[in-house]
Amino acid sequence: MNQKEQRFRDAVQAYEAKLVGYATFLLHGDVSRAQDVVQDCFFKYWRTDCKVEDTHLAPWLFKVCRNRVYELVRKNSRVSFLGEEAELDVPDEQTSCPFIQDDKERLNHCLERLAPRRQELVRQKFFLDLSYKEIAELCGITVSNVGVQLHNAIQSLRKCFEANEEER
Repeated sequence: MNQKEQRFRDAVQAYEAKLVGYATFLLHGDVSRAQDVVQDCFFKYWRTDCKVEDTHLAPWLFKVCRNRVYELVRKNSRVSFLGEEAELDVPDEQTSCPFIQDDKERLNHCLERLAPRRQELVRQKFFLDLSYKEIAELCGITVSNVGVQLHNAIQSLRKCFEANEEER
């Protein structure tokens, strides 16, 4: 196996699942379409001869993914993008604990109340485990702006979660 093939395999292994999750979120749970988007991302990576630097690979792949979703949305106006019905796919623990399920539902409720941009930033940071620098490159904003936006999003989530706790 040559170096290009190895870099490609490593990229697919490291990022495929995260990219599918991200695209699925952006496409409101349409896994099939998300998989097509991710396939396009990796095809584009292959066409670059896998020469994207490792330090820039994650933001590059996520940006290509995001742009491809935008293209699909523009082409097909029937696809709603980050609307109220979007549900963040919180990893499901294999447990029947009602407290965990309740917290998951409350978290989804609170996430839905965030602005679409903040929902996306929270997903990139906490569900895709991207660094502030990677998020900044992906979204075309400064690292400090990522920090401010995430701080505000977390504050909003905390307030919403606490308000829901008081209602119980």
